[in-house]
Amino acid sequence: MDETREILERAGVPVGAPRPPPTALPDAAALRLAVRDSMHRPEVCPTEALLAWLSGFAHHWPEGFARVLGEGGHTAIGVLAARPVDRNKYLKLRRIAIENLARCV
Repeated sequence: MDETREILERAGVPVGAPRPPPTALPDAAALRLAVRDSMHRPEVCPTEALLAWLSGFAHHWPEGFARVLGEGGHTAIGVLAARPVDRNKYLKLRRIAIENLARCV
């Protein structure tokens, strides 16, 4: 499995098969690298999944988002939001992402 995808899955990004929610976020530096890498590799993490997780994190836990992802997180949201997305898929994945984040942020 791709290390970037593995880190994102451990953080609760809703990609792949359903799994138990995380109890803690991965190391912040590793998570920042995974987000930066995956926003340019949609084959690793679909745009809707990463955008849903990032936007849910930024909206519900802005201080945690700033601490963990910083300005790079906001940059990633901008890049991903400019792409065409399946709005229904995005909304479903955002709900799942928020549920996952609620247990570990």
